[in-house]
This record gives sequence, C-alpha cells and structure tokens, in this order.
Amino acid sequence: SLPDLIKSGRPLCRRRTVAHVSETLKEVRREVELSRRRSIKLKAQVDKLQENRDGPGWSKHKESVTEEVLSVLGLLLPLVEPEFSQPKLSGGESRLETAVAQLQIVARKLVISHSKQESKSGTEDSGVLQQALRD
Repeated sequence: SLPDLIKSGRPLCRRRTVAHVSETLKEVRREVELSRRRSIKLKAQVDKLQENRDGPGWSKHKESVTEEVLSVLGLLLPLVEPEFSQPKLSGGESRLETAVAQLQIVARKLVISHSKQESKSGTEDSGVLQQALRD
C-alpha cells in the first residue's frame, strides 16, 4: 500500500540513489570529455613543437653543424691520438651527438696535455685549466 511504501522509504531511496548515480555519471562523462579535449590540444601542441624542432630547416642546419663539428674533430684528433685521423662514429647515437662527445674527449685530452706541459715549464695556469676540465 502507499502508506507502507512511504513509511519504508525504499522506492524513494532507490530513486534518490539512481538520481545521484545518474548525476555522478553525467559529471564523470563531462570530465572525461574535457580531459579528452585537453589531451587532443596538448597532443597538437607537442606535435607542433616537435615539427618546429625537427623541421626541414633544422635537418639541413643539423647536418651542416654535424659536418663542421666532424671537421674540427678531424683537425684536433691527430693532436691527441696520432694513429687516428678520422673520428669514430657509432650507429646507435646520432652523428652529431657522437661527434660532440668525441670533441669533448679530445678537448679534455688537449687540456690535460697542455696542463702537463705548462707544469713542466713552470707556468702556473693549471687552476684555470683544471676548471676547464671540470666544465
């Protein structure tokens, strides 16, 4: 009977629960949609940044920079390792990263060599050279 239904409260409680769940579900769907839109916008921004970074202009410029670094490395390498006249490039890293890493090694060896020569000749610039090594 109707008075018993009202006293028990079960159907009304279920309706409130269903309404509450329905509202929560709508809210979650809105949040999911907003998150999806934000994700799409962020993806577009990332793609644009990567395009700017890796664009055709940089590819040409990067190759030019790589060749220049390799040229300098080729000139300096015989000073520290007379048996090697060509820089060694590994296939795993990019040519530019490998060339820069080798150039840093050669620069350190030249500083060490220069430091040893300076200490033999009595000049005291070793502090500056040691700082250069750390940098």
